[in-house]
Amino acid sequence: MGRVLRGIAGLCACLSLAAHAQYKAILLHSAGLGPNSWAYGTGGGAQVGAGGDAFTRHAFYWNGSAGSVVDINPTGCTLSEVFGISGTQETGDGSGPGTQSHTHAFLWNWPWGGAVDLNPSGFYSSSAEGISGSFQVGGGSPTSSDPTHALLWSGTAASYVDLHPIGFLRSYAHSVSGSSQVGFGSDAFLGGNLHALLWSGTAASVVDLTSAAFPYSEAYGISGNTEVGYGNGPPSNGNNHALMWTGTAASLVDINPPGITTSVAHAVLGGAEVGWGDGRALLWEGSSPSATELQPFLKGLGYQGAPLILLGSQAWALDADGNIVGNGTDSGGSHYAVMWVQSPTRTISGSVTLQNYSPSAVAGTPISVEIRWPGTAIVIDSYVVTLDSAGNFSFVTPVNPGSFDIAMKASHWLRKKLLNQTLGETGISGLHFSLINGDINGDNSISLADFGQLKLAYGSVPGSGNWNANADLDGNGSVGLSDFGILKLHYGLSGDS
Repeated sequence: MGRVLRGIAGLCACLSLAAHAQYKAILLHSAGLGPNSWAYGTGGGAQVGAGGDAFTRHAFYWNGSAGSVVDINPTGCTLSEVFGISGTQETGDGSGPGTQSHTHAFLWNWPWGGAVDLNPSGFYSSSAEGISGSFQVGGGSPTSSDPTHALLWSGTAASYVDLHPIGFLRSYAHSVSGSSQVGFGSDAFLGGNLHALLWSGTAASVVDLTSAAFPYSEAYGISGNTEVGYGNGPPSNGNNHALMWTGTAASLVDINPPGITTSVAHAVLGGAEVGWGDGRALLWEGSSPSATELQPFLKGLGYQGAPLILLGSQAWALDADGNIVGNGTDSGGSHYAVMWVQSPTRTISGSVTLQNYSPSAVAGTPISVEIRWPGTAIVIDSYVVTLDSAGNFSFVTPVNPGSFDIAMKASHWLRKKLLNQTLGETGISGLHFSLINGDINGDNSISLADFGQLKLAYGSVPGSGNWNANADLDGNGSVGLSDFGILKLHYGLSGDS
């Protein structure tokens, strides 16, 4: 229980994933889950994970929304988690009075049945993470003083196969795909030098995926003939790098994204991989340059009527429909189960009238845009867009559908805010802003300070020592009487807050 890294659900190799797809996020967390929640597995329209705290964590099952959550904590357990799902079966572990407080691997058949205890007879403890078809994988300790052995089950405690390979003190299997399993072996009871391992159903079948370039490695996910995980070694300068293999140590590919210091690939399916880098959820499509951050798609989520600002995230698993599950983390360190689903591109478009400005100067004018939580000054996202010759603008946002205030401000115009604008599945079109001219110093008011700026720039043109482009209010390429007239017309006005 309580491990940091989790196994992937059993997945088929038929992923429907568009290249660089647009996503929206669905918050799976709800108040009934406790202060924290995680979604570890997904498949067939369902998601699995856990919620609670260190003392009351329970296994949970969702059907695509926070309101669908079901507590599937096994009878007699005080702590439980689910990590993988395949069809109507799920794998995880639980502990409590019913297991003599030792962790036991469990297999659920939800929603059709309860949990089956997979702890092998005579074993002190066990845990199951990965599942594919009729197979489950994880690990177990024969006695309280024995290190963990990688285990493979096929639906019952008695079916277990000990995958622990010769030459390692400790081992564990994270994931299974068909007849293959991946995990790690270590030369120490705790910690030690980890080796990414690949099995095909027996201890003797083990293949060590560790290479000289990354002498410390671990494999978390497998789909078909592709394995993913991470490694540490000379190329990574002591940081973890996401790695991918195709069955041998020599096939290793470093998929750490450009600009990312440390990364982990946790799951793979049909040419796509998910994990995280520098604390942010990532999606790959088979190579380092293909990495896409999923973190921006968490913008605009709300929880209990307030904006949910998630500063970090992890992606744990993906399914054949292109859905990705994981969690986001707020500034206080609380975790929130989330799911990313493919979505149409959300475009915000409209037009801007720059009052008292030459039509010939409108093209290329930069406009600052803020998407705000409605009724507040909390900025969900911000952009700088440029106008075309007709004053039109358009940009794509990752912000999730919802109701937001949208504010615009340009260099010497006052801010204008449109309230409660509905950002739909495909965005918003037809917005119109009319901006009041005269805010030379950019403080969102037209006052004596602006008059002073205009006075200093009076009579100037580009190239003059006293030229101030913001004082050229009418955009005619010089600062003169017409600019004073515009400032006088709007003197004393302030923009929206």
